[in-house]
Amino acid sequence: MPRTLFLSLCLTGMCLAQPAPPLSLTAEDFVKMQSMTEGCLSPDGKILTYTVRSETPTDPHFDRQGSASQTRVCVYEDGKENVLLENSFQPSWSPDGNGLALLDADTNEARLKVWWRKNDTWAVLRHASIGYGGGPGYRWLPNQNLLVATRVAPPERSDINILDSQALATSPRQALVEWNPDTGTLREWSQGVFSQFVPSPNGQRVAALRVAELSFPATARSNPANQLVVLDGSGKALAVDPVSNPKPDSLRWSAEGDQLVACDEFGHWWQIRADSGQANALAGTVTDCCWVGNQLAQKSEVWRVDEKTLLPASARFFGDSTGQIAIADGRVYLIDDKSEPKSVGQLPADQPYQVEHEAWPVVLRQGTQRSIVDNQGVVRSLPSGTNQYFAASGSKVWLSNPEHTQVNDLEGQPGPKLAVPESADRLVSQPLPSGGCDWVLLPPVDKPGPYPTVVWLQPGRTYSADASPQEALLSNQGGGLNARLLSAQGYAVYFPHLPEGKGEPAAWLDKSIHAALRRMGSNTNIDLRRLAVMGQGYGGYATLMASTQSHPFKAAIALSAFGDLSSDYARLSPATRLSQPQDALPFVHRQSHYYEKGPIGMGQPPWQDPQLWVRNSPYYQAGRVQLPVLLITGSQDGHLAQAEQFFTALYRQGKPARLVRYQDEAQLVGRADHVVDEWRQIHMWLQRYLGEEATGVKPKSGT
Repeated sequence: MPRTLFLSLCLTGMCLAQPAPPLSLTAEDFVKMQSMTEGCLSPDGKILTYTVRSETPTDPHFDRQGSASQTRVCVYEDGKENVLLENSFQPSWSPDGNGLALLDADTNEARLKVWWRKNDTWAVLRHASIGYGGGPGYRWLPNQNLLVATRVAPPERSDINILDSQALATSPRQALVEWNPDTGTLREWSQGVFSQFVPSPNGQRVAALRVAELSFPATARSNPANQLVVLDGSGKALAVDPVSNPKPDSLRWSAEGDQLVACDEFGHWWQIRADSGQANALAGTVTDCCWVGNQLAQKSEVWRVDEKTLLPASARFFGDSTGQIAIADGRVYLIDDKSEPKSVGQLPADQPYQVEHEAWPVVLRQGTQRSIVDNQGVVRSLPSGTNQYFAASGSKVWLSNPEHTQVNDLEGQPGPKLAVPESADRLVSQPLPSGGCDWVLLPPVDKPGPYPTVVWLQPGRTYSADASPQEALLSNQGGGLNARLLSAQGYAVYFPHLPEGKGEPAAWLDKSIHAALRRMGSNTNIDLRRLAVMGQGYGGYATLMASTQSHPFKAAIALSAFGDLSSDYARLSPATRLSQPQDALPFVHRQSHYYEKGPIGMGQPPWQDPQLWVRNSPYYQAGRVQLPVLLITGSQDGHLAQAEQFFTALYRQGKPARLVRYQDEAQLVGRADHVVDEWRQIHMWLQRYLGEEATGVKPKSGT
């Protein structure tokens, strides 16, 4: 029996219709789909390594046992595909190409393993940790050793949890150790809670961001402040206190590793001596910094080195202090510290570019044109189409299709491929006069329109001709929600272009939805008499808000939705582990920042203007709801109480509603059997309230 707990109350007494036969893709097919991610290529370009996800992934931030059980690392060599290790992820090649490191989750917590390529043997380091925030927890050093964040024994759990209003020092959760996978020797560098660690080019030092203390509620940070420390393997940590909460992507080493620069949270740049930790603020208005060898280049109105103009301010640097290129005004320059910048190439078109991949090789996009630039500044054009960067080493480049189910090399030669269901759905863009575009996913042509339509809300999500909705791709990478499971049942799915709004969210959403509905009226494939609205998270909030407003929707489906903004303002998620008081504080900071300054943008806490929060909360407008509402959530979802609250409000009024809760699930339903049932619930709800024409199946009598 599945461990699914349904709180399923239907207040209408109407009969349940049987789900219609699928046109193509079914939920059972969907959860079995595979996708390729985390591609990396051996330094000699001979072995392509990649991770295959075989089910909808769970959230790695909570380090659940099931998070890695749905992946496997594979290798592709000489036209042959082989599984290297089940239940593994985050592969990375050593600098010399002899070893492949990866994380795995077996019953003995052997979290970091190294596969020796030549003799097909393994080295194992137990108790390694996924990085703080879910990122990689290890890095290769130039000496072929690994710097690894390992777990330290947690303090004893307490039945008493206290949240203090003063600054709290964090207890060490990780130890950074240098591991020699050849000999098995370990050397500890430091302990703490690390969000980032960047080795110097020679590997002798490490710049690390450590969570030193948490202050609550003195600040409204979205995340706890980081302290910059410099480590040298001696066990000592030089704290660079003048640099307040440095930006992670600003840590940059000089070529010799004796200096680095960092940008603090206020945008000020600092030059730091690694041997003493002494930090000097750079004078004047400096907007960016990088190292050219051991010389510091500073950007203000132009890029300068030692007061000499290097390149115009429009230049962007790629690489590190040991090897760099710069792109300025469509030209590619080779940069070193011994001569003037040398022009070595030019981009194909004189138009703005977007960076799709910053590490070697650099991948740029100009409209529909893609180019690749190597560390010598050589520019090559990629094949036209929607292929995306996957992996590269030297001149060997691999590209994937948007669904990450097939990989080809730069010359178009096929690589590994995963089996996917066939689908005849049609994804069409609708350009907007103001810029951007809406997207519409239509059913196969064998079922003529106009079609019952689901309006998929994602506030703040913008689309263009080159950026289509991820939820419309034939891929399960985005989790259990995929619009192809609607189009396969005969529904059109409309994705409106919704730039982030200003002002009160309820009024902005009302105006934006009305504008989207007017745009939909010009599409003859859409049946404006049979419209439903659907969203997840912030989109779930927008869905509940839309159900209280005057829109022509016939049904609403809200997933992981929140309806009472003030109650949600400083909630503590059930998934937040309270073994220590400070565990809860980063989450509290994120919540308050999200509502005051983030996407919701209320601008102030609820106690300063309670009515502002009331009129923007769907719960307090529940008396205006005229739609049947389906709410879907998980028992570990921090918005569970919000869903129950909104359902209760509709129940008290005798309005049609249903709440479905899945045991041990968080914001996104992840287990395969839960995903299948989730879509069964969605299909039945739409079929019931959009009419039998939606699927061609006439409801049967009964309960």
